[in-house]
Amino acid sequence: MYTSGTTGKPKGIVHSHVGFAVKSAVDFAYGFDIHVDDVIAWIVDMGWLLGPLLIMGGLQLGATIVLTEGVPDHPSPRRLWEIAERNRVTFQGIAPTAARAVMASGDSTFGDLSRIRAFASTGEAWDSPT
Repeated sequence: MYTSGTTGKPKGIVHSHVGFAVKSAVDFAYGFDIHVDDVIAWIVDMGWLLGPLLIMGGLQLGATIVLTEGVPDHPSPRRLWEIAERNRVTFQGIAPTAARAVMASGDSTFGDLSRIRAFASTGEAWDSPT
């Protein structure tokens, strides 16, 4: 699998000897505090590290994962929040690129996000406006 290349060119990684399964469970349990009653939503690419990490880590801990195809702002700029509301998401992942795409619409309504207890970020670094 490949890293995002945040610190340079994307790098291929080979996980062996159950390292990926263990690392996924540890990261989602201790890094993200995921539990069996959590619902995780994250628009991710299965070709990059986070896609398989989401599936392995989330499911190993008994959480529900919401798989979303497409882009965060189509057919509506509120798409991420509509998915979160409809699926009763408790843990929302978002990348700065996705946040900028949503912000570009100028729509600042979110809907009912009261079930979300945490947000996480991957991809590149955040900038001040985003």
